[in-house]
Amino acid sequence: MEYLWFKLLAYVLFAVLTYLLTNNRVAKYNWALPVDRRINMIPIFVVPYLFLYPFIFIVFFLSFTLNKNIANEYLNALILAQLLGFIFWLIFPNGVRRSPIQPTRLGRIINSIYKHDKETNGFPSGHVFMSVISVYYALQADIITGFFMAIIGATIILSTVFIKQHYIIDVFGGIVFAVASIFLTGLF
Repeated sequence: MEYLWFKLLAYVLFAVLTYLLTNNRVAKYNWALPVDRRINMIPIFVVPYLFLYPFIFIVFFLSFTLNKNIANEYLNALILAQLLGFIFWLIFPNGVRRSPIQPTRLGRIINSIYKHDKETNGFPSGHVFMSVISVYYALQADIITGFFMAIIGATIILSTVFIKQHYIIDVFGGIVFAVASIFLTGLF
């Protein structure tokens, strides 16, 4: 089962590669809803936003130690969601219009994210589909620990909107891509 650790590394490299290939593209579509303008920036949410990849590793470790079959399905669902997201981002280059924020300590971190993570790949939100998939498989591995992972996952999802990295519709798109990936993974 050591190949699962290699598969995890392969997924992370695949996620980084798809990000690098699509991050510098010009967004042709912008799907902001009126509600998006009413949502306030909450800078403290940059902390859970940055916690996504440690979260994935924690859920993988949890599932790997409790049930290697769940760990394998988890990675398959992540890979499938990333692939589907990548295809969508290539066909429909879309993004989120953002403005720099006040240079407080957290504001500087958010502005740095804005600088390096261009206004692309909004729909579906990768943070959302990775979080939903992680929570689902954490719950499959252990219901009690999965409950705590669900709280963390929900906070990561909320962070995407509260630091203005995504619109509400991107969150729903991420959920749809996660559910489809989990379902399709279960068929194989």
